[in-house]
Amino acid sequence: MGGGRGCLIAFEGADGVGKTTQVSRLADWLQQKGRSAKVVREPGGTPVGEAIRHVLLRPEHVMAPLTETLLFVAARHEVVERVLRPALAQGSVVLADRFTLSTVAYQHFGAGVPREQVEALNQWATGGLTPDLTILLLAEQARRLNQDRMEQRADSFHDRVREGYLTLSREHWEHTGPEGRCRLVVLAREGDADHVAAAVLDAVRPLLDGEGGRRA
Repeated sequence: MGGGRGCLIAFEGADGVGKTTQVSRLADWLQQKGRSAKVVREPGGTPVGEAIRHVLLRPEHVMAPLTETLLFVAARHEVVERVLRPALAQGSVVLADRFTLSTVAYQHFGAGVPREQVEALNQWATGGLTPDLTILLLAEQARRLNQDRMEQRADSFHDRVREGYLTLSREHWEHTGPEGRCRLVVLAREGDADHVAAAVLDAVRPLLDGEGGRRA
């Protein structure tokens, strides 16, 4: 596995399905293989994005659903322009702990913001940048620690989010954009973290072995 071109791999799923663990494990594996790996989280990844994250996740911050959506996509625009595009241009494999799919699942299916608004805002925030691969982790019972404002929402909200992810997986979330096909791989979180990590590698290897990277 050589230096290669940059590619963007997004990890998606409800709170508590193990995205952050799998992002970290894949980053370690990539570095062992000699590939440059850049990890970002959403919201966050930049000073402005981390400040927005603080506003969004503090339990005492009550806001309208559209306000919440606008803050999420503002943080995304910042990380896309300041971190993702430069890292891709340098040939890094960028691992995103959440990306545009989360906004559709949480702000549309969960909070009720019209889908066309959410998708238009996602397009604006990313400037058309799409993942080369999206890994969607699903679990029957996700583990929530109820530490932030999103996790503390009612079970009914989280049920809608999970159903939203299931709807998106049924739609395959595949489309042809200006840079080619954006692929979605759905993994049921079964067994321990090692089992899931092996499935993640099975999904990622064809992309990296084929040097399916792209642009900045």
